[in-house]
Amino acid sequence: MDEIVCVINSDGTYKGRITYYSLINSKNPAEAVLEDYVILDVDIWENAKRFFAYYENSVHEHVLLPVLNPAGHLISFAFEDGEANREIRMLKELEEQPQALQFRDIYPQYNFVKIHGFHELAYFFAEYLRKQNIGVLTEGEFWKEFFAGDEEEELDYRSLTIYAEGVCGSMKENWVENLLRSVSPEFECIDCIYEANIKEGIIKNTMGDISALEEYLHGTEKEIVIWGTDVTAQNAYEYLLNRGIEAAYFSSNDYEERNRLLFGKKVISLLEMRRKREVVILSPHTKNSVFMGTDYYDYLGFRRNKDIFLLRDYMEIPHNNLNKALANKKILFVGDIYLCERVAGYLTEYTNVMEMIYADVFNQKVKYRETGILRKSDITNVEKDFICLIVMPQIFLYKEGNTYTKKRKEIIGLLKEKGIMNYTDYFSNTSSLVAIEKQLDKKYRRQQLKPKRFILGSIEERCGNSFIKGLLDNHPSILMMSDFSYFNNNLFWYCLRLANLPSEKVLPVFREMYRCESDTDLKDWSIFEKRLEELLEEKERHTSKELFIMFLLSYIRMYGRTSEDISNMVVYWEPHSVKRAEVEEYAGWLKDEDGSCGILNLVRNICAMNGSLLKYENNCYGKVLSVVNHLSYPNIRKKDYKGCERYIVQFENLKLHPQETLSALCQKWEIPWSETLMETTAYGERMSFDNGESQIQDFDPAPVFNNYENYLSEFDRFRLTLICAPYQKKYGYPYVRLSFFTRRELQEMFIKEFRFESKLSYNGEKAKLDAKIRTQEKIRLMLWEARMIEALDAQGKT
Repeated sequence: MDEIVCVINSDGTYKGRITYYSLINSKNPAEAVLEDYVILDVDIWENAKRFFAYYENSVHEHVLLPVLNPAGHLISFAFEDGEANREIRMLKELEEQPQALQFRDIYPQYNFVKIHGFHELAYFFAEYLRKQNIGVLTEGEFWKEFFAGDEEEELDYRSLTIYAEGVCGSMKENWVENLLRSVSPEFECIDCIYEANIKEGIIKNTMGDISALEEYLHGTEKEIVIWGTDVTAQNAYEYLLNRGIEAAYFSSNDYEERNRLLFGKKVISLLEMRRKREVVILSPHTKNSVFMGTDYYDYLGFRRNKDIFLLRDYMEIPHNNLNKALANKKILFVGDIYLCERVAGYLTEYTNVMEMIYADVFNQKVKYRETGILRKSDITNVEKDFICLIVMPQIFLYKEGNTYTKKRKEIIGLLKEKGIMNYTDYFSNTSSLVAIEKQLDKKYRRQQLKPKRFILGSIEERCGNSFIKGLLDNHPSILMMSDFSYFNNNLFWYCLRLANLPSEKVLPVFREMYRCESDTDLKDWSIFEKRLEELLEEKERHTSKELFIMFLLSYIRMYGRTSEDISNMVVYWEPHSVKRAEVEEYAGWLKDEDGSCGILNLVRNICAMNGSLLKYENNCYGKVLSVVNHLSYPNIRKKDYKGCERYIVQFENLKLHPQETLSALCQKWEIPWSETLMETTAYGERMSFDNGESQIQDFDPAPVFNNYENYLSEFDRFRLTLICAPYQKKYGYPYVRLSFFTRRELQEMFIKEFRFESKLSYNGEKAKLDAKIRTQEKIRLMLWEARMIEALDAQGKT
């Protein structure tokens, strides 16, 4: 699959190449011949960019570019090393800054530089050195076509030697294995020069403050493109609209986004964007542009803070609910009718929309109770000038996972069939709906349904979810659902859909929804319904937060727990299957103006966390699922929620020093100590946790001291503390600084297999090599991110 047949003319010149994929997608071998190539001349770099940009989304094969000499003979193949784009960008910026520290400032001990081997990065570095009046000695094929080099005394020890192709594993018989390594680490001297300028404040993330950027955008004649189509990109679009700045396009490389419109703006690919050239790209997702986020754009010709801007370097983009973008627009709602009604009610009150209609594209099983906000229409009658809002709950089923993704795909397919290309699922997002609820339910209306405090359990996998629940379960001042049920996972979506319905409709609609959607049943419907009816009778309509408390009280009643006065109680809620970032968004929903809300994060040493997960995967699936899953670490840049305190507890302290750790939590939560905290229970009954080897109960210390030798060697654990150093350092665990090693040393360390990789399974050798290449790409990115965080920490800027 990775072999190439080269087709040569009778005079020895190159005709083209045939690959496995070009052959199987052609009618005959002649049609399968790919004739693109590049000539080794001064235009090779620009010509190569166009080639690789065209094949950027190739997922089937590793793309090679034939390189010919001016006479038309094949002399080499080229492939793309994306990480090297970073150093090329750095060199350009160093040359453009007359006041910048340069090579001689950082490396005064060297009189000249020797470069062995030739490629694009080596060429640009040699050019940079020449402009800095640094002597350059070049060795290797192809240099003479571009760069004569200098006559230097080879015995002069005051030289820096760079092996451009690396010293390990280059020129392998199987060329694809070269993709396991990047040449970027061989040019670490460029990184060091550039970082020195960052530390001195000479090279900065931004061109100025946000007002300077807005002034630039107002004055530019270039078309403005927002990179991405997700909620963050749409929030950026709304922000710009409110500043009188109009974007011309959104951009995405997702194949399914082709021909899509977003607020009437065309969604274009990166290739289309590059062909336009006269554009300004705004990327709303990443920050710290001096380190990352603009390298590939620069490679394509878009310069940092001239043609491409990272918006988060200038500001944190507010969540804004598209009031300006939807003003005076015609809106078509599709999806869950109750959520659609909720969003329509918000738009009616806060946005001047022209018209709103609803089309039931699924013939939903839940019988709709008319509320009168939305007029129903057949989707075939919808005019082209409508914006379609897809509004659906992200219901989680244990057997299927999140049902939203599948249903969204079905809806979009149907919309495209009907010629409706202008759509967004902005209001299917948790943060969007939380923002709506904060406007519609500004406070609790019934004081007797207000607890003292809400605590959200945002605990990563294998960090003690079951353990902390078991400890908190039987505390007389804590209300909680002690299981990991469907009801617990999806309660947010039921509360939002049923909010503000007449009281007499809440229970029958909920019963119908639950039985149509869930994959499990309630323990005892009669007890649950009796208690819920009692609570609903006290008022005609209820806010979503009131419904949350009523559902909670009704649910725990099934398990024999009663609580009439909750004003001095803490509600602990951990929807287990919901993404942790979304769980934390619930803080904005539950936090009241005069109430209290907190987020509990349990953290664990990354080696034990990964070891436990590896054991779980191996026991459940008979194999380890992937390498990358065990190299990443939980997000350490936690979002702040106004008036919401974050409680961080080490899993190890909870196991080894339980009374001290739990007493501190009780004090912070303002609840009394209870001896029930010293045993694990579920609804008052003793419980244990099956860790795959044995039943763990209470404060068994085994999980703390288990090194998981079957999966992680001592060298593996050392490497995890390197690549996950930002996480380890933040939460007080052992870590190793990356700056102790060169980038070449780090690359070679992580080329070696982890012990647990022997438990992976692949569909053939090609699949195995592909997986290894993707893993190394991820590792290189993580190592660079860790280096970035380490550098920012040193400056106090993290």
